[in-house]
Amino acid sequence: SNERGVARVDVRRCNPTYIAQANMFSVGVLVAVVLAGVRARETTTDAQRASVATSNERGVADEFRVTRLRTEHLENPLGLDVARPRFTWELGDADATRVSAGRPIRGLAQQSYTVTVYDVEAPAGELPLWASGAVQSSRSYSIPFEGPDLRAGGVYTWSVEVTDTTGRTSTSLPATFSMGLFSRSDWSAKFVGMPSMPSPGTAPWFRTQFTLPSGSLGESALLYVASVGFCDVSVNGKPASTAVLSPSVSYLPSRVMYRVYNVSDLLLPGRDNVIGLWASPGWAEYMSFDWASGTQWEKAPAVMAELHVGNTVLAATGDKGWSCRASTIQRLGDWGEGGFGGDAVNDNLAVDGWDTPDAVLDPTWVAPALLAVASNITVSADIMEPTVRQDVVPSISMRTIVPASATHGSTVLVTMAELYTGWLSVEGMTGAPNSTVQFHISTTTGTQTEFNMADSFTFGPSGKGRFENRFSYHEIHFITIVGLQSTASITVSGRKLYSNFTRHGTFECSSALLTQIYDTTITNYLGLTTGGMSVDCPHRERRGYGGDSHTSYQFALANFGVGAYFSKWARDFADVQQPSGDVPHTAPTVSGGGGPAWSGIVVTLPWEVYRTFGDTALLEQMFPVMERQLSFYTNKTRADGLLHAWDSSQWDFLGDWITPHGSESNVTSPENILFNNCYLVYITDLTAKIAEVLGYAEKAEKYSAAAEAYASAVNRAFYSNTTGGYVDLLQTHLVMPLATGSVPPSRREATMALLEQAIDTTGGHLDTGLTANYFMTKLFTETGRNDLMVQITNKTTFPSYGYFLEQGYTTWPESWKVGKCCSDSSSKMHGCYNAVGLWFVQGVAGITVDASDAEYQLTIRAGVDTELTSARGSRLALHGVADSSWAATTRNFVHNVTIPGNAVAKVMIPGSKPTDITEGGKALGPECKVLGVVEVNRISYVAIQVGSGMYSFASTWAS
Repeated sequence: SNERGVARVDVRRCNPTYIAQANMFSVGVLVAVVLAGVRARETTTDAQRASVATSNERGVADEFRVTRLRTEHLENPLGLDVARPRFTWELGDADATRVSAGRPIRGLAQQSYTVTVYDVEAPAGELPLWASGAVQSSRSYSIPFEGPDLRAGGVYTWSVEVTDTTGRTSTSLPATFSMGLFSRSDWSAKFVGMPSMPSPGTAPWFRTQFTLPSGSLGESALLYVASVGFCDVSVNGKPASTAVLSPSVSYLPSRVMYRVYNVSDLLLPGRDNVIGLWASPGWAEYMSFDWASGTQWEKAPAVMAELHVGNTVLAATGDKGWSCRASTIQRLGDWGEGGFGGDAVNDNLAVDGWDTPDAVLDPTWVAPALLAVASNITVSADIMEPTVRQDVVPSISMRTIVPASATHGSTVLVTMAELYTGWLSVEGMTGAPNSTVQFHISTTTGTQTEFNMADSFTFGPSGKGRFENRFSYHEIHFITIVGLQSTASITVSGRKLYSNFTRHGTFECSSALLTQIYDTTITNYLGLTTGGMSVDCPHRERRGYGGDSHTSYQFALANFGVGAYFSKWARDFADVQQPSGDVPHTAPTVSGGGGPAWSGIVVTLPWEVYRTFGDTALLEQMFPVMERQLSFYTNKTRADGLLHAWDSSQWDFLGDWITPHGSESNVTSPENILFNNCYLVYITDLTAKIAEVLGYAEKAEKYSAAAEAYASAVNRAFYSNTTGGYVDLLQTHLVMPLATGSVPPSRREATMALLEQAIDTTGGHLDTGLTANYFMTKLFTETGRNDLMVQITNKTTFPSYGYFLEQGYTTWPESWKVGKCCSDSSSKMHGCYNAVGLWFVQGVAGITVDASDAEYQLTIRAGVDTELTSARGSRLALHGVADSSWAATTRNFVHNVTIPGNAVAKVMIPGSKPTDITEGGKALGPECKVLGVVEVNRISYVAIQVGSGMYSFASTWAS
């Protein structure tokens, strides 16, 4: 009786290879969440939607479509191990000409939705596994699956039918997702490894050959591969995906990751097939994992793999038919002791087509050994975007330092076009058999090798060779090649590596300097994302510091689709939490210095993810972690009501790190105690807000009272009645009390005035470090003080971002105090100063997204309180991408905004009264509901409620 439903059954029978583009890896939260009783509120009121839907004569005639279906933050993910996946979609214009012109339907608003899910393995024509029925709701994000339990390894399609507020209906094209293997018992395979390792760092090959029956493979062929260390996966000699350095880094003492690959197009029915696994120990040999018990990874790398074709399991490791041997690659140097070494390639060990049916195998291939696995090890799906090859980086010069002779090869210095994180590639090499060429990597002129970054290539019998990294990567600017007999035919290039995020954010403005600072922050951030965590630097430590992440996550959320990435990384911090409740300063890498402003990421990161995506799942998962961390701090709080250092190590109670005047590292100093207690006020208050969102009223009251108590203790101990400051009048010691809510409301205005004076005292320069720089940027952006942000940012003298650029840096170094690039600074790509990035789209372009706002989750207010004459930016909002473009002259002001389908936004246009404002050249019509006039930073704005669509506002306000 449901013709539309029958059509869905037909569509869902499409091969998921084509529907899913299956190796665009899955995204999402990896720990099952109990959703019962925790339903997020509707974020847009019926009254708002009724207002934007009225008098929309053009919109009534337009058709709309349902687009960008996502499951657990990603399109068509594979291998979810979330019990109740969540669905998100967007509404757009069905007219492609309007879509390409950036003109979504005005007032397009969802009235109801129906989600339908089918099991691909169900018989044709069977009823859906789950249909939500028509749900009267405007919500189009994070809708949980509420059907029967999903089966391990199951493949599903889903679609959504939406009815808008005018009664029109549109049904999406189907999307797919597959479920992972939920527990060890769901695996047929077992972990295997080399029976004996020839030497540490050996990267072995594993292969199995099998015959597939003739005929169709069915709906999908999914290959599950878990790996302790990195593992490249191939089928019949072809890569199973574009992923490199896979899977993502995890805390291996307790969690091993696996990925799922759709290999339907790579298998050959009716013929012999080969699955190849090229593994490397990678993080399994990381020094900071040594102390953990139960790792049992002395024989790493270890792999576990099995192929699912329909309901049949094939080629499982642990079964007969698998063989292994040492490959051409071995690691050079240690992993994590002052660097991470490199790849040593020995072409004498090459086996042509080792991962194809045509390979000729000699007796060096042996059966792998079964590896026992401790019971505390969890095998989990790697549900986030993988690291992939990105832009090619060319070399710009090649200079021979030492010419070749009869006894030794030449030494050649290669300069790359830019500093980057990634791989080195050298083509066209020739040399004597068994001779070795060395590649030394550096970021500093005059230095041959930094932080153990070195690779090598040993020629085989042919005397010809090509080198490219596979299991190591570097921070590269200069390459010294030693041992080449001839340079006549070689070409050198590089390849950037970073997580394959979708980019939504853009920014440009009338200041070339500010635009360049934004672009540089983008480049710097991406170079720190390889491996599933945000690291401090790519070469020296490569650790996932929570403190460094504070500088980046709001910027990242505004510019990239990082919901899955941050969900995975938050879980890493939960994995490393100690029995005492304390959280190490890095995860999943555990070691490294910091303090509460590093460990507190377990509170702040889930909160910012919620504000961006409106999804409470990560809050729910991380709330017990937050409580245990706060309990640890409560136990260390003294009679004066303040948290003090609980040991003598400076690395557990750092203050503001790497300020222009130095780092705060004296754990007993008033500066450090002030800093850490202000931060404690902040995360305790955030925990209260999170408890309120989750419906934990008593806990919300408990943590709110605790935050107030800490704030009172801060004021008793550090506020000066004489100066009005805290400890002193340095920027950090004014910013931290202000931005964390420690300053009583009656003193905020005076304290802000002191902060402005402190900025004037430094000649308009900032004087903050890693954490306070973030909080100052956040404070000024969220309180509308763009004038102060311009003052400290639009500079080229020390200390400033412009100063870095003047010194020749193309990324942000570790310290403000640097000389000319590239002769100075040991770390030229570091995470300390990314915080400025959050200001551009939110402060200047003026787009604020906040799911915790009870009235408007999308607000746009141009940053006209600046020296700028124009700006444009975009970012992902709850319902799609929002865009803001404005220009101000001495005569008037114009502001074009694009609001995504199904969204309701508050737009604030400079002006003293509504009649100062026009839209589309006419007086404000019924689609623009005037909310009132408000003042921000001494500028009057007319606040206007609008629905989806493109609007062109103009005002008589003049800059």
